[in-house]
Amino acid sequence: MGKAQIAALAASAALLLAAPAAAEDFCVDASRAECAATLAEALQSARTLAGPDRVLLTASVHAVPAGSADAPGEPVEIVGAGPGTRLVAATGAQATLVLDTPASRVSDLTIAAPAPDAAAVTLRIAGVASRVVVEGQDGLAVRMAPGARVTDATLRGAVVAGAPGRLERSSLEVSRGAALRVEGGAGFVAENLDVVLGGNAEAALESRCAAVVARHLTVTGTAVRVVVVGCADAPALLDLRDSVLHGTFADVAATTGQGAVASAFSLHAEDTDIVATERLEPADPGFSSASNHRLAVDSVLVDAADPAPLHPGEGSSDLGGLPRVADGNGDAILRRDVGAHERAAAAVPPPEGNVLTNPGAENGPAMDTTGEGPAPAGWTRTGAFTAVAYGTTARTASGVEIALPTRPAAAAMGAGLAFFSAASAGEGSLTQRVDLTASAAAIDGVGGASAGASATLSGLIGGYAADDDEVRVTATFRDPAGETLGALVLGPLAATARGNATNLLPRMSSGPIPARTRAIDVAVTGVRVSAAGSSEAYADAYADNLALVLSVPGFAAPGPVDPGEPPVKNLRPFGGVTVLSGRTRLTPRGRTRVTLVCGSSTVVACTGALELRAQLRRGHPPGRIAQFARFRLGPGRRADVTIKLTLAARRALRRIRSFRATLRAVAVDGQGLERRTTVPLRIRR
Repeated sequence: MGKAQIAALAASAALLLAAPAAAEDFCVDASRAECAATLAEALQSARTLAGPDRVLLTASVHAVPAGSADAPGEPVEIVGAGPGTRLVAATGAQATLVLDTPASRVSDLTIAAPAPDAAAVTLRIAGVASRVVVEGQDGLAVRMAPGARVTDATLRGAVVAGAPGRLERSSLEVSRGAALRVEGGAGFVAENLDVVLGGNAEAALESRCAAVVARHLTVTGTAVRVVVVGCADAPALLDLRDSVLHGTFADVAATTGQGAVASAFSLHAEDTDIVATERLEPADPGFSSASNHRLAVDSVLVDAADPAPLHPGEGSSDLGGLPRVADGNGDAILRRDVGAHERAAAAVPPPEGNVLTNPGAENGPAMDTTGEGPAPAGWTRTGAFTAVAYGTTARTASGVEIALPTRPAAAAMGAGLAFFSAASAGEGSLTQRVDLTASAAAIDGVGGASAGASATLSGLIGGYAADDDEVRVTATFRDPAGETLGALVLGPLAATARGNATNLLPRMSSGPIPARTRAIDVAVTGVRVSAAGSSEAYADAYADNLALVLSVPGFAAPGPVDPGEPPVKNLRPFGGVTVLSGRTRLTPRGRTRVTLVCGSSTVVACTGALELRAQLRRGHPPGRIAQFARFRLGPGRRADVTIKLTLAARRALRRIRSFRATLRAVAVDGQGLERRTTVPLRIRR
């Protein structure tokens, strides 16, 4: 499957995974007989069925009937086809769209303001609004009931909200009043907002007898002040963190009654109404431009916010969908930026000479449903390891959307359209074997010594939010029989190493290729690390852009791969060498001899070395007592091999007539098979 098909799957994943099982789907398209002709007809039909029905709209203009689009106990989800889907109000209506049921949702469309009226509201929501453009004009853009959530929205007009609630990853343009006013209660979160004030704007945020946490705000423009917090008979609190307030403001904050404002790691002018911690002095924030508030590489806001990982409940992405915690200034330390935008780390370009097949999950289909996805092309898998499209979202049983790594994140990382994920099994793996038999001589070198061949393993590895699910990428060096000679390993990567953000980070490991290596097995493994009492089985173990670069030729062997199978087929048995002498004498020159025999069926020759070890002093561990003695014998041949003892061993024999030692013979045949023989030996003078 090509990239265009994967892109289509990614788009469908965002739609299919984002919705729970609906009682019924109702399409609105006057050109299709199976669809309702108008939105009003579809909503009326939805009310006749119990359950969370969905209404699917085409990219055109749809009139919204007056009154609430849902009903008590009858939630509805209205899904558009993008900003080209436009909702307009009924004549004389004081609101364009009203969703008063907490389980109702609206997404992927534009909502036009009703007729100009200061008392009108474009969207009244008790549930969730996501990826919407709301045109408030001079009236309210959005009125949020307590418990409502608005995310990934463009809001042209003010927002009035009850607490608790969330307004996140959204931009607000306001020319009158307060951009966001929160009324009563605790637990309202405003996060990753870009607020532009102008005209007769009075403030960016107003808290009326409410407790509000505001994180990662970028506030620019002109207004009387930035925040207003007050209440006559109850506490009103604003916790402002990691935000930049840069504009023409007569005052930063105003508090009345029991109002209080605290800030941390934020750029704003000094104000006696604010208890500030780690305040950044006012300076040019280093925006990309006056209208683009992304941060330039030399911005004072890059890597200047809270150094701690994301706290529970914090969003994992910035306003543009990039991972919230990144190494934006290239100092190899992950730290979040101040404001709504995070500067991404520089992408690591893919290395040249990669020998892996389908290293970035781009070949073949990607998972586009909540079920098990297909096995990635070119890999042998266990469990449910699969390819997942960037930008895929899922939804929990409670209706909370879960965003896997985003498309903007993929673009920033230099990744493609999909990544590898352990997915719906508690653990799993992907394996690919690289055949090196044609490079045996270059790897083994002369006389069995390494010729300096090397390997570099690299890739992106990561996971979801604060989940500590483990991902490892291992390149295991195999001898002809499949025995392990060594390995290069990437990971695991703790959630705190990602700053508790959903992200993949580059990792690399290099090393020599051990002599006798005939294959390298590259395996990606993922394991779910469940919290105590959790029954969750999904393993958020991610990998992408995997690469194995060798200094010698190699190629990916066709699958399926069984790591237990020897890389070299039809190997002839090899028994190593036989040591004939169990006793030996020391010559006057400090040498001793042992007799070796190479089996007659040996391929090419028995080549290797002898090691002699003994305990020369009581209470001391055994150690090497002779220089390594190398040998090479043809099949069926025998020979005496001379071993030169160390000075300490020769001195020991002057004190005693003999001592026991252990002789270890390591032999390799022409196939690259290694055999070790260990025999006891008595050395006499």
